[in-house]
Amino acid sequence: MTSDTASPGPSLKKRSTEGAILTLMQIGIGYTLRLATNLILTRLLAPEAFGLVVFAMTAITAFMLLSDIGISRSIVREKDGDSIAFLQTALTVKIIRTGRVAVCTLVVALLAALRAPRFAPPYSVYADPALIPILAVSALLTFASGFDSTAVDLLQRRITYRRAFIVQLMVQVVQISATVMAAYALGSVWALMLGMSVGSFASLAASHLAYPGPRMAFRLDSDIVHRLWVFGRWIIVSSSLFFLQRNLDKLVLGALLSTVAFGHYAIAILWIEAGRAVLQALIQRVAYPAMSEVAITRRTDVMCCATDSGVD
Repeated sequence: MTSDTASPGPSLKKRSTEGAILTLMQIGIGYTLRLATNLILTRLLAPEAFGLVVFAMTAITAFMLLSDIGISRSIVREKDGDSIAFLQTALTVKIIRTGRVAVCTLVVALLAALRAPRFAPPYSVYADPALIPILAVSALLTFASGFDSTAVDLLQRRITYRRAFIVQLMVQVVQISATVMAAYALGSVWALMLGMSVGSFASLAASHLAYPGPRMAFRLDSDIVHRLWVFGRWIIVSSSLFFLQRNLDKLVLGALLSTVAFGHYAIAILWIEAGRAVLQALIQRVAYPAMSEVAITRRTDVMCCATDSGVD
């Protein structure tokens, strides 16, 4: 398959409008389902269960952002980002990246198991014995997510979200159902981990079966890898600063608060960030792909506008 830079189907304006509407609907429905689920889970699970999972996810997020080279953004912005070679190379690089994140997380879990009992306050999240296996399971789930098909990013490039809207909503319902049933059966933090595992593997299967696009395979094209790195090295810096700005509080409070208090904090912070998620999703799913398509398909117009504006 060669790179298709032509406008895919409906006009950019129509696709952008539909993409924005579907994004808002998905976020609205998703957060409504999450609210209902949290109301149920808070009655079935102790607050510290949420704190432990949020802390583990914060550690994962740290390594993910510190190694973020913007693979999805490169698929959207590169002229040949929809070619088989680019999509397969991007998948392979993504697998390598998540594998490294998983290894780093397991190392952190091992160090925590050896050092935390000696240095961390006994009531803190760091000293909770359940944190180590939770980190280990989270690392494996992160590695599994690296195998998600880049066909999902291809839909983002084309700003065609109708199928993604349905599939991702179904995956969320599957994960919520699994989590609630596990909470009834187990009544522990492992109910949350089981739900996350079910959701992760459901998303992995859907990415390969439910989305149109080329068949995935392992490939490393040196030119594409180079372009991914050249573009992504600047993202690493911004992502690192973004992580500190958004998550430093969790790393510090994990040592200062009890597991119960941190659990209450983790539940509250999920809702505080809901509004920010709406704007971030619109920018990532609609605005950025739309601007990239204009830059690829109407480069002459973009250069003329830049010249008229006095940009050298």
